[in-house]
Amino acid sequence: MPLPMNLTLASSIHPRTRTRPRTHPRVVLFTLAALVHLGLQPGCRRSARPEELLFPPSAKEVEGQPGIVEERRNTGILFLILPPRGADAAGKPVQTLSLRRYLVAGQPQWWLDAPHVRADDVLSEELFTALLGARVKDRLSGARRDAAHYGLSDDRYRVQAALSPGGYTVRLGDDVGRDQVYAARDGEPDVLLVPRRLRELLVRDRDALSLWALTVLPLPEMPGRLELGHALLIREGASWIVSEPIQPGTAALPRRAPANAVAVEGVLKALRTIRPKRLLSGSGLRFPGDFPGMKAPVVVDFNVQSAPVVIKVDGRDQLYTGIPCPHVPGEIYAVRLDAQRMCLSAEDYARLNPTFEQLRKE
Repeated sequence: MPLPMNLTLASSIHPRTRTRPRTHPRVVLFTLAALVHLGLQPGCRRSARPEELLFPPSAKEVEGQPGIVEERRNTGILFLILPPRGADAAGKPVQTLSLRRYLVAGQPQWWLDAPHVRADDVLSEELFTALLGARVKDRLSGARRDAAHYGLSDDRYRVQAALSPGGYTVRLGDDVGRDQVYAARDGEPDVLLVPRRLRELLVRDRDALSLWALTVLPLPEMPGRLELGHALLIREGASWIVSEPIQPGTAALPRRAPANAVAVEGVLKALRTIRPKRLLSGSGLRFPGDFPGMKAPVVVDFNVQSAPVVIKVDGRDQLYTGIPCPHVPGEIYAVRLDAQRMCLSAEDYARLNPTFEQLRKE
């Protein structure tokens, strides 16, 4: 069987007669310039390894678990350490975010820890899915010794993410071209090249990741019934009827009248667009820091089933509210169906809970 051509040629040259060609000085300069352009330090080399997961599952996870990606998704915990902002930053992280994924009635819910606040499920799923599927595009062997050159040193790192299960912590540093960034796993000597999109997804603060919607159940485009604190709205064809709520223990019939369509649309718009003034910890216990001037933990929760005002859409509870928010004059306390606590401004509360007179057609 004939040998491969490259092997035949190599074996036809006697080792003693083989000479090494001299490298032209211009080639050396061009090579150094290329290293600088690619962000490589002299002495570092790119590895030809195939693409691998940035957050590979641990050996324990892989063993006997063919559906490892879905298993990791169902038990996911993501820790983020974001860098300081501003020109005078001292180099210490300003916030540590912890995202946890829970399965509630078979559906995923994401929550931020410390304080315990509901996260935006769409943003969190996008972020977690991107991290689980993120792949290393290239590798610079041994380059971690020059971490500062790649924006990966302790005083320069851009963002740090730890994914669990798996236990890996990854730092993302400076840009490489237009679509990649440098990265490194803690405890490993190599610098990795990963998609830049990961850093764009990760660099979000607590407010950006939190769920600020008033309701968690989808609101129908054309609801047929709205139950508010001061009025009941019922759709009849293309128009609305407003009625006073029935008062238990009274024989008087509630007043009814045609409703002002613009006023009704204002209530629906308020339910869809109002943003709470503040989100509170997910438990009924308030801690110092939840409110200005708060000195000690205070229990301010109430039984949602006996809340003064329960806002319902088509017979489904959407929001429990109606008592003052503690320690914040002029704000109204509210609880979502997912147990997220919040405070509303008095003006927004009035938009959600207009009176019979405000809703009736003139």
